[in-house]
Amino acid sequence: MKLGTRIFFLALFFLGAPSIARAEPTKIDCSRAFLGKLTYSIVRQIVETCKIGRVEDLLPLLPEEYRKYHVLAFDSRSVQGASPQFPRIIFFGPDAKLILAVSGKENDPNGNTIEMIEWSEGDQKFKPRLLEFIKTKTDPTSVSEAHFQENPSSCVRCHRTNFRPNWDTYSLWPGFYGSDDGTIKNGTKEDEYFRSFLARVKRDPGRHGSLVGLQTLDKLPKEKDGSYEVANTESLEGTDRSGSPQVFFFTERLQDLNHRRIVQELKDRGIYDASKYAVLGALAGCPNYEDFFPKDWGVRLKETTGLGYDEVRKQVVLANRKYVVERSRRQYDLDPRDYFKGAKLPDPLSLSEEKFDEAFYEYAEGQTKAASKLRFLALIHGFDNEAWYLPFNKGSLHLRRTAQWQEQFAGVFLEGVLKTDPDLKAYYKLDPVKYQHWTQVYARAIGFRKREENDLELCSVLKKKSVAAEAKLSQPNYDAVKGGLRKDPPQDLGRHE
Repeated sequence: MKLGTRIFFLALFFLGAPSIARAEPTKIDCSRAFLGKLTYSIVRQIVETCKIGRVEDLLPLLPEEYRKYHVLAFDSRSVQGASPQFPRIIFFGPDAKLILAVSGKENDPNGNTIEMIEWSEGDQKFKPRLLEFIKTKTDPTSVSEAHFQENPSSCVRCHRTNFRPNWDTYSLWPGFYGSDDGTIKNGTKEDEYFRSFLARVKRDPGRHGSLVGLQTLDKLPKEKDGSYEVANTESLEGTDRSGSPQVFFFTERLQDLNHRRIVQELKDRGIYDASKYAVLGALAGCPNYEDFFPKDWGVRLKETTGLGYDEVRKQVVLANRKYVVERSRRQYDLDPRDYFKGAKLPDPLSLSEEKFDEAFYEYAEGQTKAASKLRFLALIHGFDNEAWYLPFNKGSLHLRRTAQWQEQFAGVFLEGVLKTDPDLKAYYKLDPVKYQHWTQVYARAIGFRKREENDLELCSVLKKKSVAAEAKLSQPNYDAVKGGLRKDPPQDLGRHE
């Protein structure tokens, strides 16, 4: 290759081709699906440009890639309608930064609404959006007008003031197809529902005709004892887990964004720099967690609220025990005691904190103890962190059944911490994983992994940094938070009605 030609291609490599660099943004074509990345602003542009007056007319114009990612609710606690044959559709796209939900059919009471949750990169928060198609004329043939609402107050009733999506944790998602670990077992009521739904879609697609990669009846297993994943039949971009359950993808993406939301809340409260080492200590399972804070803080917290670390941990276990029972009740539609007996699991209401951890979590250190430490961190700074958790049930302090969330949360947190504390790199190895949208953390210090001498060394480093950083803050006024702290949930939930 001649020198002049080499220089030309090098210039293209470093500077970019002018025609590509100046490419215009993707235009809206009302005759086909949008080709670019979908955002709330783009949805609004499509509706206004194409004069959309019905949900059915909008869905086919959403990007095909976006419509590959969806979960289906056959039993929903939303105001939008859902049934086994007409499940509610929740689209979430490749990154869950725009969640869009619609009723299963047009004539549902709220069938003319589209509920959206948008992730704001600017302030790292979830924000509610609502689109409602309203007929302004009495003429039944008239076209409905689109009415958009940003941050509608009606959404706060279910999604809290500190707004976030409602979504259960691994490994049960009651009311969604693929509810048990992402799968459906042949011969169950859910299997009957799903097959009936697919048969209906084949003869009358309706809104579900817009789903890309929906499974078909002829591909489902026929064995009586077989089970199958509720998955997308097409390759999902950016993953190496094509065919894995849709509920997994949604859970993974929501968790990553939710952890970023928590980091931002700490910044908004002005305690990020002071608390970041204590957060890492909680995720690392460091012992004697009270020592991560100035000594008089813990004393004052207990004197004012009656909550020391042991009381906080009991509070977390009771809340999670209640959540496990209620979720199992919804999932199996029978008294949870009967389910646990049939599954050869102990009744969670009869277990001590330690035995509960051992029975219901893969790693005891990885769930309750880390969640307890994070709650203690919040309370010692004078606020309740219940809104950090995504389950619909108020009072739940349940992050995830396995310890994997620790790796995910630590990865998100370390993105910022390692920029200011490069000395901590000696204790953490970060490695991006292809199919995941977070940074996987391989750390000798993560609590659910095998203990090594290095663990205590890291905990000692984090503890010293934490005490020094926390001492720069003024001690919170716990009298202000005392009345707002949730009391322990009831231990006896009664029989299933």
